Amino acid sequence: MGDISSNGQHMDNVPLWIDNKPVQSETTFSVINSTSQKTVWTASSANVELAQAAVESASKAFQSWAHTHPTERRRIFFKAAELFRSRRDEIIDIMVQETNCSRQWAAGINMHMGVEFLEELASLATSACTALDPASSQLTAKGRLALVFKVPYGVVLGIAPWNAPFILAIRAVATPIICGNTAVLKASELSPKTHHIIGQVFRDAGLPPGVLNIVQHCREDAAEVINAMISHPAVRKINFTGSTAVGRIIAQQAGRHLKPVLLELGGKASCIVLEDADLIKAAKAVVMGGFLHHGQICMATERVIVMREVSEQFLKILKTEAEAFIAGNAVSTDGAKRTESLVEAAVEQGAHLEFGHAARLNASLQPTILSGVTKDMALFYTESFGPTISLTIVDTVDEAVSLANDSEYGLSASIFSQDIPKALKCAKRIETGACHINAMTIHDEPFLPHGGAKERTLQRHPKHEMAPDSTSNSLGGTVALVVSEKHGPFEVKEVQLNDMRPDEIVVRMVATGVCHTDVATSIGNRGPQLPAILGHEGSGVVEKVGSEVKHVVVGDHVLLSFNYCGNCTPCRRGNPAYCRHGYHLSFGGCRLDGSKPFSLNGVDINSTYFGQSSFAARSIVSGVCAVKVSPTVPLDILCCLGCGVQTGAGTVLNVLKPGIGASVAVFGVGSVGLAAIMAAARFTPATKVIAIDIVDSRLQLATELGATHTINSAGKDVVAMIKDITDGEGVDCALDATGNVAVIESMIAAAAKNGTVATVGGAPPGKFVNIEAAAWIGRNVSYVGSCQGSSFPQTV
Repeated sequence: MGDISSNGQHMDNVPLWIDNKPVQSETTFSVINSTSQKTVWTASSANVELAQAAVESASKAFQSWAHTHPTERRRIFFKAAELFRSRRDEIIDIMVQETNCSRQWAAGINMHMGVEFLEELASLATSACTALDPASSQLTAKGRLALVFKVPYGVVLGIAPWNAPFILAIRAVATPIICGNTAVLKASELSPKTHHIIGQVFRDAGLPPGVLNIVQHCREDAAEVINAMISHPAVRKINFTGSTAVGRIIAQQAGRHLKPVLLELGGKASCIVLEDADLIKAAKAVVMGGFLHHGQICMATERVIVMREVSEQFLKILKTEAEAFIAGNAVSTDGAKRTESLVEAAVEQGAHLEFGHAARLNASLQPTILSGVTKDMALFYTESFGPTISLTIVDTVDEAVSLANDSEYGLSASIFSQDIPKALKCAKRIETGACHINAMTIHDEPFLPHGGAKERTLQRHPKHEMAPDSTSNSLGGTVALVVSEKHGPFEVKEVQLNDMRPDEIVVRMVATGVCHTDVATSIGNRGPQLPAILGHEGSGVVEKVGSEVKHVVVGDHVLLSFNYCGNCTPCRRGNPAYCRHGYHLSFGGCRLDGSKPFSLNGVDINSTYFGQSSFAARSIVSGVCAVKVSPTVPLDILCCLGCGVQTGAGTVLNVLKPGIGASVAVFGVGSVGLAAIMAAARFTPATKVIAIDIVDSRLQLATELGATHTINSAGKDVVAMIKDITDGEGVDCALDATGNVAVIESMIAAAAKNGTVATVGGAPPGKFVNIEAAAWIGRNVSYVGSCQGSSFPQTV
């Protein structure tokens, strides 16, 4: 039998997908359209041996895939998203034929959200999937640095359902894969072709063989095949979306083998309509949330709790909206029968049918609205998974909340009120994973964790598979290193991001350097008042963009440099490093208007350090700080360019500018000094590059990076040694990166006539450099201070 081809030709039998190849089995089963009751195609049915072969293929592929660079994974995911879009109509047709859904459902929720989810994962590849977890790495009580590394699990078994076959299958396997895991997708027997084509497209996008394998099986073999995969030693984690009954079995099997499992088992979402609600808006949302896709959605609205004083008017509007809605068809006749029996039983027990009827036509049910559904009726607690809404009238908000929480489900809920503070207060009392204000219960975003509360959900679908939980669920919260007092420790604390301005961006930090300036600030020598969030050598991925920022977009990789106003005379002349407001923007702790982008425990905290405060997992950053960089270059390597490298190298290239045959001396060869050594040796015509330090290992590294001479200055006459190297002339160009007054004075004394010396290391406040005025005039030495290497990185 043939493969599904890119020109739209369909196979008669849907094969398994192992090692990027179609695999036929001896046994097949039929896929039947519930409306026509005709077989649309058959599908190969995996036995235990084939299922194990898929796992072993994934295990073999894991050995190399786990070490693939995140940028390569991102490239594949973006290509896959592009290919899915190009085959959109073909995949929609397949979904409609297999699951009997509407084209609206297949195109909107499934294709659109599925592709967006892929692109969101791709944009996070180099941030969420980097090995080192800086937010969890801390100093121990004994002063040792404990580093926490995130590593892939191994083979992840994803079990996806039929009701949203594309998006839920993508979610089940793409998240583990982007983070270095390999995956086996257990496809639904009701939507095997939709699931199969996912494997094809990923292969065409460049995913190596074995990284994604796909198997389906007939219903009779489910227990045997799934148990064989769960028990396989190579399977390290399982995620399942489906019914509660099957989910309990999956959890039991996983527990026997001590394997983590992520379960999303359904819901019975409640919508509360308060007395001040926009009733028309609420009714439209309830009908859409309750009847969309024939109610076959885990977040579907099944309970509506309405305040008595507006109940009569609301029910009238609700019926009008329901009359105009087409609910579609169930995926199977069995599913429609189950919903039908729940409604009929409730009516027989005394519930009143306000709209519709329980009679079924094959796999189609008319939407129904019932009142008087009580706790002794099965429909009150059981997820109907059909187009049913149970309406309950209450007198108080407390009663409404209590009723909404009287359920073992806790996936989604909604509240309608024009008093937003009151609605938010009510939402916090509802025991559910998500609560929507003035919107329907069916809503999901690719950039948010998805899951519920209570026993129907175990863990949440996170942005990445490295850790079971997400550290921040919205723009509002993140973690940061906060220094609270002079000489105090850097402590990991939860902080709040305040409003982002139009000229700012939100950056998810991937890496940040630690500079001497950060240390000097933490001990109170300079900078903002404490407590504060420091860090000024950040790099990361853009997460949000203000309306006035035009040079970067969401998903861009950025290197963060210093902040400047852009309006003062130095800025207009192309010298932003000497911005008139530069000190305030770097060390003031707040924006020019006095506001602060972070708060701690409800109190604003100093957090505009160099415009970025990169010691935070996510930070609000001044747009001018961001320099767009190639996504192919690791961000953990780039981060130090934003201060240390540009200061050292920039001072050599932009300020000292050594001429042909010049000599260059660098005092202090930490990161800034080494950058100066490299720049002088590689990018100038200088012939002598002298490194001065008191640490031999640094001097050895300086030699490797281009220094022609080294001096360990401990107890030595540095000036005499430099003059020996320069034939008694002194050095033509020199840079001090120490900030030590005695060293600066030695640098000046070692300068040749007509030489230029620069200070980049900040001396403590109140320290002064002594210069002999008479000698200074005769030597014509230029002594300058250099900030940020006099660079303008945004123009590079």
